[in-house]
Amino acid sequence: MNKYYLEMPLEDLCAKTLFELEAASEGLLSADIAGSAHDRATMARWAARVSGDGGLRAGVSKTITPILALLENQLGEETTGYWNVFEGHPDTEDGPVGTVVRMRIVTDRGERIRDWHDRLRRLRHMLQVAEARLGAERAVNRRMAL
Repeated sequence: MNKYYLEMPLEDLCAKTLFELEAASEGLLSADIAGSAHDRATMARWAARVSGDGGLRAGVSKTITPILALLENQLGEETTGYWNVFEGHPDTEDGPVGTVVRMRIVTDRGERIRDWHDRLRRLRHMLQVAEARLGAERAVNRRMAL
């Protein structure tokens, strides 16, 4: 995923990031995943801060981290158990080659929380790449202006 955003034209990356940011700020509140009124207020403040003209300013990627932490706590509350899944392949000489991964068993609400958590992590990554590339472009433009 990292290479994809690094190689994407900057204009396309910015457009995609702004679209995803706006969709996330609108959809997060209607997803009904907040566990308390305080959590809902925290999400609403974040959505208000990034929607509209709040888009690609410096440091906006850092504003997602508290929302991700909030969703991780919520996911912990929605976990009903764990099960082990083998990720790998059988090898004729060595036997099974791979690792055993511990997977969460979550409620339906937990699935929605996990989906939003993954979506916001991807959005944070897009924002970090966009911020770095925009910063580099500004630095090059300043350097060329001298």
